[in-house]
Amino acid sequence: MRLRPQPEPVVDGIPHEAAEAARDTLGVAVAVAEQLPGPGAALLEAARKAFTDGLQVTAMTSAVVVIGMAVMVMVKDRRHALSISLPIRKLGHQ
Repeated sequence: MRLRPQPEPVVDGIPHEAAEAARDTLGVAVAVAEQLPGPGAALLEAARKAFTDGLQVTAMTSAVVVIGMAVMVMVKDRRHALSISLPIRKLGHQ
């Protein structure tokens, strides 16, 4: 499922069918690149770069989500800890 318009081919000299197949997964791109003698190396490099770029975006997004969740837990836990600790302190001082 593609959510955005497909860019123009990055590597010249690749048949349309091979370029479409190479867009699906990195594994398919590697297989297609191995079968193309000339532009195969350029296709492989473009596929690796696209995969790495996507992985970096995913990692950064995940890091932001995890940090946001950690802050929410700390704030909620702090409120919960204060509501529990106040009665315990009163019991300890009696």
